[in-house]
This record gives sequence, C-alpha cells and structure tokens, in this order.
Amino acid sequence: MKKTISFLLAVCMMFSALISCSQQNDNQPSAAEGNSMPISSEQTSEESQSTDTTYVEDDLPEIDLDGWTFRIYNTVDYKRYLHSEELTGEVINDAVYNANLKVMDRFNVNIETIIANDTSIKSSVLSGSDDFDISMMHDVSAGSESQQGLCLNVRELPYINFEKPWWPEFTVDSLTVLDKMYLVSSFISYLGMDWTRVIFFNIDKMNDYDIELPYNDVRNGTWTLDKLQSITKDIYEDLDGNSEQTYDDFFGFALTGPFYCWLEAFDIEPYGKDDATVLKLDVNNDKMLTLCEKVYSWLYESRGCYYSPSDSGNYAEDNYLGMFSAGKSLFTYGVLERLILTCRDSDINYGILPMPKLDENQSEYYSGCTDRPIVIPKTNSNHENTGLMLEAMSAEGYRTVLPAYYETALKWKYSNDNDSAEMLDIIFQNRRISLAYIYGSEFSLSLGSAVTESGSEWASYYAKKEKSEQKRMEKTIEFFSGQ
Repeated sequence: MKKTISFLLAVCMMFSALISCSQQNDNQPSAAEGNSMPISSEQTSEESQSTDTTYVEDDLPEIDLDGWTFRIYNTVDYKRYLHSEELTGEVINDAVYNANLKVMDRFNVNIETIIANDTSIKSSVLSGSDDFDISMMHDVSAGSESQQGLCLNVRELPYINFEKPWWPEFTVDSLTVLDKMYLVSSFISYLGMDWTRVIFFNIDKMNDYDIELPYNDVRNGTWTLDKLQSITKDIYEDLDGNSEQTYDDFFGFALTGPFYCWLEAFDIEPYGKDDATVLKLDVNNDKMLTLCEKVYSWLYESRGCYYSPSDSGNYAEDNYLGMFSAGKSLFTYGVLERLILTCRDSDINYGILPMPKLDENQSEYYSGCTDRPIVIPKTNSNHENTGLMLEAMSAEGYRTVLPAYYETALKWKYSNDNDSAEMLDIIFQNRRISLAYIYGSEFSLSLGSAVTESGSEWASYYAKKEKSEQKRMEKTIEFFSGQ
C-alpha cells in the first residue's frame, strides 16, 4: 500500500511549487474527459522534469525483440488508455505516446492496436487462433471469460514483479486467489484512476453554510460516514417553491443510480478469504448491518439527501452529475472522470474528498474503482515477450503517464487548492477493486438493493440471497482450485 505514497506525494509537492507561477495566469483551462484535456505538453514539459527524482527502476533485462509486434485488442473508445499513435500536444495523449515510444525503442518492439466493437476473446480462443497478445475487456465480462478457462494466469508470466509500485497492492491482492490472477489492473492504463469513486463538494456553499471544509477531518482520521451524514442530513432548500422534494431543489447530498464501489470504501469484500486464501461469503456481519442502518436512515429518514435508484442517464438534470454541476447539491459521489468533465464548464468551486470511513476504527480510507482490465488469451503464443511488455508498459505508465495525469487533473484546477491535491493522493494510494464484483456476485452491488427492498433489515435481504450467492461463489472457488 505504501509503495506508491512517496511518488504521489512528490507529484503533489511538484504542484505546490507551481502555485506561484499558475496564479499569474488567470486563464487556466477547464478539464475535460480523457484526451480532450486542453493542456499542451509544451506547457508542462519543464514541470514534468521535476519528477525525475521519483524514477523507479523496473529491473528488466535489456532484450532486443528484433521488431516483434505486441498486439493489443481494444475498442475505439478505450484505445487511448493504452496506445497513442502520434503526438497531439495534449498532455495525457503525449504521455501515453512517449511511454510507449520508450518501451518500443528500448526493446526494439512495435505496438499495434487491433480495433473491434467487442473485445471478447471467446471466439478467438475457442477457434485456436493467436489473434492478439492481450485484450482490454469490460471487467465483469473479463471475469466471466476467465472462468471459462480462456485466459492465462498472469502470475505464471515471466518478468512480472508485483512488488513494484505500478501494481496497486489492494487490486493485486483482491484479484489473486490461490496464487492465481487472470485479470490485470495496473498502471499500464490510467482508466482505473479515471474510474475511481470520490466525493465532490461545493466549497462556496460550504462557506455559505459556515461549515468547516472536511480536509482536516480526513487528515486526522475522523472523516467518517457519521460526519458526512451530520453535515448533509438537514440541508435542504425548496428552490422551486412547490413544497415537494425533487431534483430541482437543493440537497445536502445527491446520489442516483446503483451503489457502485460503496462496499469497497468501507472495507467490505463479499468474497472474503480465509487463512488459506480460499473464498467464503463474508458479508453477513456487523459491519454490513451497521452500514445498511446508517445508509437507510440517511437516504430515507433525512430531508437533506436526494436519492433515486434510477435517472435519465449520465449528465441529465436528474442525475447526480447534473444536479451537482447545476449547484443543486452540497455533496455528491461518483466517478472522478465524469465529475471533472461535468464541472469543467460550470461555475462550481468544488473540492475532492475520499469516501469516508465507516467509523474511526477503520484503519485506512479506501477508494473503490472499476476498470477495463487486461486479459491474456490462452492462445497467446509468446508468454515471454508478453510478460516483458506488460511489466515494461506498466512501469512506463507509472513513470510517465501518471505524472501527466496529475498535471491534467490538478494543475488547471488546483492552483490555489493544495488540499484537494493531497486528497487525491490519499484516494489513489488505496484504490481497490472488488473480486466479488468481477466474478458476478449480486452482493457486490447489494447495498442499494438491500435498503430499497428491505429497509435497514440486512439479515432478511441476505437470507433471500444466500443460497444462490453461495452456489455462485462455489463456482468461482472451483475455477480457481481447478486451473
């Protein structure tokens, strides 16, 4: 967990040093999604050099691959997270390009992206074809196809070093069962950071309400779910004057849609592991009961929380993104990338926080995330080169793309807000993916369903689902035990 801290803190220190320069420029560009970020690589080339002291050696041998081509199976929408074909002057795109170029020059290798509408590997593997070396897949689909025996165990590939900081500790631990791991979620891609879940809050409205900004609570370990609830539960303004609570009013907290990544934030993993790392259902416990009771009370018994299990889609006016960017909620929760994109053209002066702890007994702040993980098809014919490329590209993603990501996400916005830069450091260092979610457990998204269907009675909800979920988990255990 702590292997990433020194690097991320160094990056944040880099931004602190940039404050005096950035404050002289009143035309800081707005953030956008992915390679639409309007910051040029020329603007940041000198600043990027300040991260040289954080360089981490990868310990890979210097091997000449003699022009071999590393083939990546991907879609148009997600290609940019792994491969860029040219310099465009945009920071992240150029960082991806330069990271790949370093790998290509170092090992005399080519990188090719094979574009498809669907990156399922099933038909290719079942036909015995060696069509590509890796595939970037939808996370649950990747879990499903790995269970069908279509993927290689990443832990059997040469050159992979999970002790290096480009392999997030909690992610690796979560996806590993019986020393087997079939999905890669590393710094080979920055999508996992884009899709990390965070809390956004409206700084100006906090000041209007004379509420202290929660940064010191985070630092002191006292940023808890009770603290968030106490701030938000009574904040409500009937903006349209119709005496009805709708998304057109102002709320202390706005949440719409499924409860993605909530359990991860509170250190709850439905597929627990015993001492032998064999899986067990581990969600019918006091921690989950406490969480359900707190969330039910917050969503349904306080006037300050707007919650709807569904909405009209991302960025719609009844979606949490639309509400927050329109200044209609004090706090909200969601995907970092989407929140930044939504707020880029708004007047909202916002801050970023990690999800709170369940209580002060929780040792760390955890940030749930989803990803489009990498899988290696079983028909891959060159394990040696594939292992080398996965390690090399993950290392360069960490050394080259991660600093650029921080520049893009932070420099334009936080020229006078080092607090949120520090919060992102905390958020990213404990990023985690749920094994139960990857392998299809309903319990991974059960919080919203439980409070909607059963109120605060978690035990009754669990009892209805236990038998089917036990059978589902046993299939996962059988898969990992038999491979």
